[in-house]
Amino acid sequence: MSYVICVCTYRRPAGLRRLLEQLAEVTPAPSTVYVVDNHPDSEGLATVAALQQTAYPLPIVATASTSRGISQARNQVLKAASQSGVMYAALIDDDEWPGEHWIAELLRVQAMDDADAVGGPTRPVFELDVTDFLKHCIYYGADLELADNTPCELQACGNVLIKLSVLDKLEQPWFDPALGQSGGEDLQFFRRLSAQNFKMRWAAKAEVFEAVPAHRSSRQWLQQRVALIANTRVLILKNSGQVWPAYALSCLKTAALGTQSAAYRLAAVIKPELADPAWLLGAKFRGKLQAHLGHKLEREEDH
Repeated sequence: MSYVICVCTYRRPAGLRRLLEQLAEVTPAPSTVYVVDNHPDSEGLATVAALQQTAYPLPIVATASTSRGISQARNQVLKAASQSGVMYAALIDDDEWPGEHWIAELLRVQAMDDADAVGGPTRPVFELDVTDFLKHCIYYGADLELADNTPCELQACGNVLIKLSVLDKLEQPWFDPALGQSGGEDLQFFRRLSAQNFKMRWAAKAEVFEAVPAHRSSRQWLQQRVALIANTRVLILKNSGQVWPAYALSCLKTAALGTQSAAYRLAAVIKPELADPAWLLGAKFRGKLQAHLGHKLEREEDH
């Protein structure tokens, strides 16, 4: 079964090299690895060039991104994949690396029901020794916690196999450039697949691992991430043509979230163990509220 691997990279030369070295061990081997470097310093291209001077066993096609933003990089790398003549593209990020059975599991589950897209879990690997709250926080890594071949709506491109013929049936650009700096471009992409009844499935054993550097273990970073994700989800809903009742329900949920956040902050005075959930709920509420007010947040670490 022919497939290629697609990687978008942005100022992570060490992570990219680790990923490429691990990809050389996956079975079955990809026909080609496509890399798009999304930073003008081209550290990713230099990393690929250095690796190609060794006995690296896989063909790599590495190019610079033609414009800034993760959406643009994803569009560019998938366009290259779609022109390669293979049937599937596996996407993985430059701060991740595959588990032993990663691609074999994605391909196995795809074949069970001829799925159009298959996703698997991403496990966080913390650089620091962090609290149990952070270890189990859903905003690190990604796992839908579903059984193999369960129908689902995928949400992220850090661990996914896509049938490339799907792209021919979607209006371009596949990933919205307007979300290139804020994120959420992958969530919107999968919602488009869902709206057109493409089959998405879950591969529970197709694990990849995501590095969590020290600065991402801070409360400040996590608050920004949670607010950004919440903000983007509401904006995608507002811009998706949803009928008024669906958006009204979203507004009510945001109001309820604000009330819940305030209640947790008060309760944390008596029960300190509620302090972490309180500020996490507060960040989520602020992100959603900003979106309802028409304010779009931007991420600091972008592509």
